[in-house]
Amino acid sequence: MMALVATAFVMSACSDEIMPSGSTPDQGESFWSQYDFVLANDVESRVAYTDIKHAEFEEGDAVGVYVVDENGNLVSEQPTNVSYTVRDITNINTGVQRQVLQPTNPNTAVTKNPDYRYVLYYPYNPNMTLNRLKNYTHTVQQDQDSKEAFEASDLLWCYYTPPSSNTYVVTFDHAMAQLIIEIDENDVYLSGEGNEPSGVYFINMPTSGSNINLLQPWSETFSYTTPQVTAPEAGGEENPAIHAWRYGLGSSGKLQFRALVPAHTIAANQPSVRIYTTSGEYHDYKLGEEQQLKAGYNYSFSLNGEGDDMKIEVTDDDSWVLDVLDPETGKPVGLLCREYLRYQPQIAEGNYSTPDKKTGTNVIALTGGEKTAINSQAWVFYNLQSDGKTPELGSGKVLRFIYDIHENRDGQLNDATHYWPLPHTQPSHETKQGLFTPEHGFKWIKSPTPTANGNYYGISSSEVDPNTLADHEKEVNYYLHGGTVVWNSDKGTISDFIKPTQQVTNAEAKSNGHIAIGQDGEVTVNYSPIDPRTNQDEEGKKVGVIVPRNLIDNRLDENGSSVTTAYPLVKIGFNQFWIS
Repeated sequence: MMALVATAFVMSACSDEIMPSGSTPDQGESFWSQYDFVLANDVESRVAYTDIKHAEFEEGDAVGVYVVDENGNLVSEQPTNVSYTVRDITNINTGVQRQVLQPTNPNTAVTKNPDYRYVLYYPYNPNMTLNRLKNYTHTVQQDQDSKEAFEASDLLWCYYTPPSSNTYVVTFDHAMAQLIIEIDENDVYLSGEGNEPSGVYFINMPTSGSNINLLQPWSETFSYTTPQVTAPEAGGEENPAIHAWRYGLGSSGKLQFRALVPAHTIAANQPSVRIYTTSGEYHDYKLGEEQQLKAGYNYSFSLNGEGDDMKIEVTDDDSWVLDVLDPETGKPVGLLCREYLRYQPQIAEGNYSTPDKKTGTNVIALTGGEKTAINSQAWVFYNLQSDGKTPELGSGKVLRFIYDIHENRDGQLNDATHYWPLPHTQPSHETKQGLFTPEHGFKWIKSPTPTANGNYYGISSSEVDPNTLADHEKEVNYYLHGGTVVWNSDKGTISDFIKPTQQVTNAEAKSNGHIAIGQDGEVTVNYSPIDPRTNQDEEGKKVGVIVPRNLIDNRLDENGSSVTTAYPLVKIGFNQFWIS
């Protein structure tokens, strides 16, 4: 079964991206090409910027494979529902260990062909058919309080389009959403025996999803059908409670509980979490506002106060300033910030009125010479100064550009405020322009469907059928990941962008990008594949642990009880940090 390996501190955040199939294998590609499928080194397909929730296959796990054409029809000469087994293989020439998929029956295997499409799924079902893959129903277990039950509740798949090379590297995506909560051991009852309830339960949630089409790659628009659940307090029937798995201690020293549930929307102000505090007694918690759960995402919950005060404390849009820690010592080694970068040297400072040029465009700078324009959101890493505490904010390395900020919702180039929206707002009504969602290298285009107020909000071209897009709307590699941003400390603007010496693709940056800590203490961004077993990259460097940097407010409430609130920070420009 799949082993879930916690290799980093908890980051309470949704994934901002699901990593795609096809990360680059190590040197010696000819060695790995002898296998039908090679599992990506970085199978953490839930979260892009934390190692907390790796999902790692164990040797002996069985995976099902189908071969279809680009229209989703079976390739007649290929076997169906072929069972493949996960095997650990070491390249004795390089010492690199990878996991591969080998046919369970050596006489039954699929053929490699770049014109084919491959659908891989887990766990293997001997009764699977192609029609079921197109319209699958998956039910999670109600009692997930064991590793085996938790794993059996997961559903993973990979829709794989082969590359031009003969090495097929695959990454699986998760169809369920994962809920995570950490609780002090003294605040939860753990001694339940037999059918005596104990621990943590997620309540008033569906236990099954239907109409799941696995003959497609994961995207932000991936969805399926779940039954509507209404709490008894709102006139509904009693719903089955999902018993969460007591995973172990989280990075905070508290007990961590996990459960897998179908993607759906949790209604506001109805009980969602039940915690048994003493034998036979429990307390239910509610969310103050509606929360949409997406397939393949993680959602970390924090409990503040009692009853209705439960809320998601740090979401993806809030986690903008992150400490990077040494995984062995726990000491900080730098700061990782998600921020807007705008560097257009062909325009005089103070004259920015439109985005003008998109990221990657070469322009003639006012000072002479050719420069590259930057107009994007990005994760930027800042090393520490010699005191080992203070970030050196004068320059930073771009770990990964996230998306270009190129067009506003109306496709007009006349209103810069639409290009630089405030942090963590999402398009929900006419007063919020929201964060644009395209991945870096994809064009932000107008949604084909207006909202209720008549406005068209943007979507990523990665969510649209590529056959309907012009070439310039498809993914473009600018090879700028790893570049250096230099700040003008007096003016608070970017004074230079130094191109990287290494050409890193969007896929490599998303799959492999991390903060690497060398044996000599050097800390920098790196794109070498990561070995999840050792939490080191293939260069032998440690992978930095990432945790949110929050402003912590401790105070007494009107009842004299201690209340702690964590306010996420946002970095805007040079040396400007604000409470979000």
